[in-house]
Amino acid sequence: MKFSKLLALLLAVCLLGTMMVACDSGNKTEETSAEAATSVTISVTLVIKDASGAEVANEAVSYTGTNPTLGEIIGNYCAANDYAEAFDANDLLSAIGELAPADGERWIAYYESEGKNNAFDSIKNQPVADGQKIVVAID
Repeated sequence: MKFSKLLALLLAVCLLGTMMVACDSGNKTEETSAEAATSVTISVTLVIKDASGAEVANEAVSYTGTNPTLGEIIGNYCAANDYAEAFDANDLLSAIGELAPADGERWIAYYESEGKNNAFDSIKNQPVADGQKIVVAID
């Protein structure tokens, strides 16, 4: 009887020890450094034009995060200027502040160096990189 109690106690100590090691194995500093490694900080120049082609805005916009897209850049620009959400429920650019396309017009976006003939297929999901100059215009 004494032997079985001693064996049970030894087994319980072993189980508790492995449980403590398993619960403490998640190292939060490694997780944080992995997240920081994928996070980027970029700055792009955002040029906004109205339907007549006149520049409404031309300013540098910064983004820090893991998904540097034009949609995030426009979102940061709108937040900095206290504008409402620029994209509608369908993820389409609807308005930037008071500027919105009229009937028969639409938003286009392109790299200034490439011209509007090379407009992006998707404004919101277009990846962007540091230092780019992007035009968002009503066409």
